[in-house]
Amino acid sequence: MLSEADATYETRSELFEVLRSVGIVFLNASYTQVGGTIMRSKHQPFLVDAHCINVPFLRAAKSVIYCGEAWKISWIDQTLRVERSVHPDVRNKHNPRTEQRWKQSWGANVLFNRLGLVLPSREQATASR
Repeated sequence: MLSEADATYETRSELFEVLRSVGIVFLNASYTQVGGTIMRSKHQPFLVDAHCINVPFLRAAKSVIYCGEAWKISWIDQTLRVERSVHPDVRNKHNPRTEQRWKQSWGANVLFNRLGLVLPSREQATASR
């Protein structure tokens, strides 16, 4: 998906704006750098702060996909219906431990097919702004 996007959109920011136009947003589990694995004992306050920012988007979403360690938000809020996925970072695509899960989540059109979405062309997205 990202290689196709790189050929279509001038910047990743432009891609994220187009994704937002079809209802896909990417949120962080923490807006404070944690510097490693998220641990409840050390990082829960950061998760709570980020959840306060994210909750309006999460509640309005038809689907929520937690990428990587973002599933740990469930420590804060267990009321959301969510899916878990490997993080879309390209390093996971090339890691033998995560390669298959990456392809199942982030391969060509997988996300759009799973959610029943159509990604607008760059021209369509630009015209709708």
